[in-house]
Amino acid sequence: MTLMDVAHDFAVVSILLIIGYFLRMKVKLFQNFFIPASIIGGLVGLLCGPQVLGAKTGISFTYSNSIDQWPGVMLAVTFACSFLGESMGKMTRQALAATFVGGVAHQTQAVLGMAIAFLFQATIPLGFGLIPLFSLYGGIGWSVPVATIYKENNYWIDAIPVAVTIATIGVVCGIVFGMVIINIGVRKGLVGNTYASINNLPEDVRTGYVRLDSREPIGYGVARTSSIDPFGLQLAIVGVVLACAILLRNFLISIDPFWNNLPLLSTSLICSGVLGFLIGKTPLAEHIDRQTIERISGVSLEFMITAAVATTSLEAFATYLIPILVISAVTIVGTTLVTFLFSKRWCRIDWFPSAVAQYGAYMGLLSTGLLLAKVVDPDHKTVAAETVAASCTLGYSYSLPYLLLMPMLVMANPKVVMIISAVLLVAFLIVGELIFRRKTVSPELNSETMEEESLSKV
Repeated sequence: MTLMDVAHDFAVVSILLIIGYFLRMKVKLFQNFFIPASIIGGLVGLLCGPQVLGAKTGISFTYSNSIDQWPGVMLAVTFACSFLGESMGKMTRQALAATFVGGVAHQTQAVLGMAIAFLFQATIPLGFGLIPLFSLYGGIGWSVPVATIYKENNYWIDAIPVAVTIATIGVVCGIVFGMVIINIGVRKGLVGNTYASINNLPEDVRTGYVRLDSREPIGYGVARTSSIDPFGLQLAIVGVVLACAILLRNFLISIDPFWNNLPLLSTSLICSGVLGFLIGKTPLAEHIDRQTIERISGVSLEFMITAAVATTSLEAFATYLIPILVISAVTIVGTTLVTFLFSKRWCRIDWFPSAVAQYGAYMGLLSTGLLLAKVVDPDHKTVAAETVAASCTLGYSYSLPYLLLMPMLVMANPKVVMIISAVLLVAFLIVGELIFRRKTVSPELNSETMEEESLSKV
């Protein structure tokens, strides 16, 4: 790999991202399903790449051999940003109840995914069973890292296209089924004023384009340009986390060669958590602008997703089509059932709007959950948005250990992963029922009639 290879791939992926951006802005189909520009651009790159257009005409977008290394590096950058300047938020009873709903959804996806993998084990690797969990609950930003771990360890070479496909299915189904459920809720009187239709959403939400008079800053400078570019400072802070991650990985490898299997993105996430916590306790926290850090993470993720989709193996997609459809259908149905059932049983305030928002998040992206929260509660009269944001943040307590440990464990002993997942599912159910179950459920119970209870009342 040379710097010219990197420049070439960067140029091509940039073109694809711009194409995806304008297609999202102009094409109703993409607007209706809220397909991100990165996925649209990636699909354009796939269709106009060597596998489709190139095979027919000899003319296509081309990519260097080194583009296969993008996911590992770009995700290490994304994960390095995870906890810099981040706060855990307010731990109210509602937030904790929603976190347990998320835990049940998380473990349901793990158990169902592994069960289907065992069913198809003659034709697919058992690690396939974790892909729906990381594709739906985690989204494409987590499914690709897991697939990358499989690929880098020569466990499953075709994991990335499968992960991208299931993550895309999750996002689309989350939007479509979420809108259907919202309209059912309107007819049953579970919610009041809603947008009810995608076409009624604000234009910038649908098209992705923000007009001049509505634009907001993407971050705030903590330094003067006479000293250092503010964005450059934040990027350098991310680089320091990445440097610590590299040192930690090298140290572990020096202790035992086994850690060669540990990807850089895992140590990057660990270092981000440790350094983020330590910095947050010192005056150094003033030098981190969380909004800018999020933009760095977002840029890395956008380019990674576009490159991953554009270079997806169509042959691998065809090979695993039936398992993809079966495992997606089963986990989506399971996620839908447990999210709404246990939100109704455990969440005391605005259970239906909160369930809708959580459902969107557990089907692929927190942004999808926040979008559905906006649809079901356009006037922001419920705690739906706050609930889903808090549950996803607190949900790191169980989702991060899964991300760090389970991909490695499933390659060595998938039965242990299945047992652990089942035990944790039962644990979430029992604790949730004991602590959060309500004796009665009233659709009139909302944030206007009931105040939040503090953690001390749990």
